Amino acid sequence: MKKLIQIFGMLMAAVLIGLITQISPVQAAHNGYRIKVLKTYQTDDGAANAYHAKPNTKAYVYSKYFGGSEDKVFNLKNFQKKLYKLSKYRSTTWFVQQKVRVYHKLKQGTYYWVRNLTAGKQGYVKTSALQKGFSPYGYQIISKKYGVKNRGDFYIKNKSQNVYMWDWTHTKKRLNLKDYPGMTWGCSHVATVRHHGVDTQYYYLGGYLRGNGKYVSGYVYSGNVTEGTNHDYAGQSIVYPNEFSNSSNYLHYIQTGHYQKLARQIVKLFPNTPVDLGLSKIAAYNYAADDEGVLWYEDKETVSTKGYSDIISLKSVNNYLYKHKTASNATKLAGLKKELVKAGYPASKRASLSGYKLGIYIVNNIPDKYGAVIQDGGYGHASVFALILGKKDASSTN
Repeated sequence: MKKLIQIFGMLMAAVLIGLITQISPVQAAHNGYRIKVLKTYQTDDGAANAYHAKPNTKAYVYSKYFGGSEDKVFNLKNFQKKLYKLSKYRSTTWFVQQKVRVYHKLKQGTYYWVRNLTAGKQGYVKTSALQKGFSPYGYQIISKKYGVKNRGDFYIKNKSQNVYMWDWTHTKKRLNLKDYPGMTWGCSHVATVRHHGVDTQYYYLGGYLRGNGKYVSGYVYSGNVTEGTNHDYAGQSIVYPNEFSNSSNYLHYIQTGHYQKLARQIVKLFPNTPVDLGLSKIAAYNYAADDEGVLWYEDKETVSTKGYSDIISLKSVNNYLYKHKTASNATKLAGLKKELVKAGYPASKRASLSGYKLGIYIVNNIPDKYGAVIQDGGYGHASVFALILGKKDASSTN
């Protein structure tokens, strides 16, 4: 009898070994679970892979072992932890990455490895707990279009209207574009968003906020913005030279800009010398005394002087202003006049200048959180002082 029991035990072991062999290859065992991949989906966020929770489901999304450093820190393994109760995420659309067969203690089941749109939440869930399609609740991003045709610059259409920038779930307001009326926002892609069965177009916009350098991005309803460059710079602290379209547009900024008081006073010192945008770009990029990196996203390099001649550098003036960047405007202006006299440009000569244009670009010790990181080691202000004279060629189109 004992011998029969031993033979039976050996037969059962052989059967189990045979079963294990049949289901291989499988992923390495973690926490006693063996996983065989049945199908891998090539696109991870398309409509073909979109699923959402069935009503009244009691299922959970379980942990998936990736083998990364975070898994090791938290000792996270396959199915070791219940990550999310599916019923609490009824407005979440889950995108299937893989279909797998799971074996554990002689039991088996079919699961999907899923994740949400941002891959911020992911794990294993029973296939029977999901139904195909985007969630009918909340706001759902149905599709996203990238490429040159779906990029560009935009600005707020109605500056007196609240226009919110949303996160991808359309549940959190990241900012109100109304508070940044002079901003030009860059678009990286266009999204179709479904809400209550209605599809609407949204732009994914982003930009560095003037004055603190913080980068903010999110989804904005397309009907609230206009494509193009924003020429309303009211209240904006730093506007870069290449953002202006012409000399008239730039002069208006100097005349009305909140932080352009010193620039306005300097322009008055040259009563017969018009401000020229092209020459001002040359001044900013070729002759400025500035904090290194203030024009950081413009990839500051010297620019061509084509179209201009007889360029007169007022380097001593620029250097004086930069050296005294924390001084009052009155102190700066008084010192600037003295430097102009030393350079051979007293008031009488400035008034008699003929045929010259003025190149000027002033960032007058403006609070700038981003600049504090890369410029002054925490000083927290940005400064650029650029002033030159030059003649514009008759054939120039600048």
